[in-house]
Amino acid sequence: NILSKEWDEKSWGTITENPDMIRLLHEDVKSGMYAQLQPVAEKLKVYDNGRKSDLDYYKEAAQQHFAKTAEQESLSQRQAEKAEARKAEQAAQKKERERLAEVKAKSQKRDAAKKASTKRKAAAPPRGAASNSVVDYLDASDEAFDDWYKRVQEEM
Repeated sequence: NILSKEWDEKSWGTITENPDMIRLLHEDVKSGMYAQLQPVAEKLKVYDNGRKSDLDYYKEAAQQHFAKTAEQESLSQRQAEKAEARKAEQAAQKKERERLAEVKAKSQKRDAAKKASTKRKAAAPPRGAASNSVVDYLDASDEAFDDWYKRVQEEM
């Protein structure tokens, strides 16, 4: 019906010589592709003053359509890749922020422990040098005092 009523004789002759082209046109009609491409083909024919066959304009419309579709898919893919890269970058930045926060928390904890240790040391009684047992010389006997006094004199 399309070939006999809508397209010119040259297109009809070309398509009837090739049964595969009839099958492809039939698939385009069934899939709705013909309904999308035929208006574009008609515009191309009007703009070109009908110098080519209807089949040539239909092929040109199909090429434009598929080029536009491929470009849109490429654009969509690039946008998806950019979005994925942005997500990966944001995840890396988040991970870095978390790592920095963890390092900062550890540093603050270490500083707090150091301050607490310093305070504990300041509050603790001072440790003197290791001392010998304390000798109470007043309780010592006279002989013990004399022995001690001799030792002190000898050391000097």
